[in-house]
Amino acid sequence: MIEHMFARLRISVHVCLWALACTAALAAPPVKDVIVTLADGETVTQAEIKAYVGQRLDLRPMATSASGMETVAREVGMALALTQEGKARGVERKGDATPPKIDDVYALAVYKQLAPPCDEPKDEAAARRFYDQTPAAFTVPPQVRLSRIMFPKGTEIDGQPAVGWMLEKVQAVGAHKITFEQAAKEAEKAYNGDPQGDLGWVTMPPENELMQAIAASSPGDMVGPAPEGNFIYLFKIHDKHAGRLLTWDEVKTGAAKRAVQYCREQSSKKIGDDLFKKYGVQIDKDAIRAMFDPAANK
Repeated sequence: MIEHMFARLRISVHVCLWALACTAALAAPPVKDVIVTLADGETVTQAEIKAYVGQRLDLRPMATSASGMETVAREVGMALALTQEGKARGVERKGDATPPKIDDVYALAVYKQLAPPCDEPKDEAAARRFYDQTPAAFTVPPQVRLSRIMFPKGTEIDGQPAVGWMLEKVQAVGAHKITFEQAAKEAEKAYNGDPQGDLGWVTMPPENELMQAIAASSPGDMVGPAPEGNFIYLFKIHDKHAGRLLTWDEVKTGAAKRAVQYCREQSSKKIGDDLFKKYGVQIDKDAIRAMFDPAANK
């Protein structure tokens, strides 16, 4: 990708340079039915994950987009891995003689055996020591106020590839012929599997190259079209907040509770990472995206 700077319009556009790379980036992924796979061959299909969501009222709002369904799939993968770990450890499985495939109750029982205790600091001095020793627990990450347009690779809009359509909109927005939000409304007619338009304040994960490009840009800039995974993205940057360590005065009243919360967050992440690796849990993002892409399911 190269960055085209339109100084007068304050636009930053990242585009593909290499024809072969772009051709591969725009190839439409095949439709798949299996969402979660474990190393031993156990799988969870689209139908099974939909049925699971139907039984979990708390997950239904999350499962309305591809990005939300990825989070659901990770929870399902975690439940299956915990179930296998429980069997390996000989944890008793109470209840029905034929328990459900995704057994949240049993998974939680196993998790409680794996999770270390997370005790609250006994006094303010102990909470202050935790603050001093664990700045990551009290650091607010960089955030960007973003709007987004996205399409699955291979999408055609008005008879042209998504990249060409996006570049036309970049020029139109820069020339003040339309707003970015108007372009996002047009995009929504072609793809509505994920939110188009205003995303609000978004945390910038440092390990993501596309997010690094956004973090390096300025309010008013656009970044894209850019391929990432199985999609093509165009972003508009509205505002930015730098990351910072909160002061002790800002956090001292809730520092003890934050210590417990941070302990649980770190424990959950480590247990999840360890079990996903041990039991070979794989989440098929292509299959998840296909669930929300009508064109992929024709």
